[in-house]
Amino acid sequence: NSSLISLVVGVAVLRTLRKFSKEILIKWPNDIFLRNQKIGGILCESTINPSGQFRIIIGVGLNLLPVKGTFVSNFPVGSLFVEKIHWSDIDTSDLANNVKCAVNQFLSLGFAETLRVFNLYNWWRDRAVNIFDETRNTFIIQGVVGDIDKSGSLTVHTKRGVFKLNESGHYLRVLA
Repeated sequence: NSSLISLVVGVAVLRTLRKFSKEILIKWPNDIFLRNQKIGGILCESTINPSGQFRIIIGVGLNLLPVKGTFVSNFPVGSLFVEKIHWSDIDTSDLANNVKCAVNQFLSLGFAETLRVFNLYNWWRDRAVNIFDETRNTFIIQGVVGDIDKSGSLTVHTKRGVFKLNESGHYLRVLA
């Protein structure tokens, strides 16, 4: 399942960056957070080349320098600089190797290990949220976020039961 790759890559990035700070978490579906600030993101794009082979292009972006007053999706943008991490401290070949190993592990062993680690460091877990319909920008229901499930959906526990969010169609807002 190619939609799980961004979660797999997120865990690989998390493992690499937690060497510098134990406060780094993953925000479903593709963000890296440090102390409630977005410090990075993952973008995966799938293509089929002219010979019919399926390919996935993986991009990882990290904020290495301080950024003040910038917000993305109502979250302040932070940087690794807060942890006194200089860009040269991050071994990009180590990061690339961790991503490659994580993808290979996923392809050969499945999603179970990624699921376990993601849920352990899930930024959303136990947060009260409102769920909105992305197309109509309308409120749907309120709930408390749980874990991601084996399909990669984020679960939200509501009065009407468990609501599962996939990567499109809905967005969450944390309740104050």
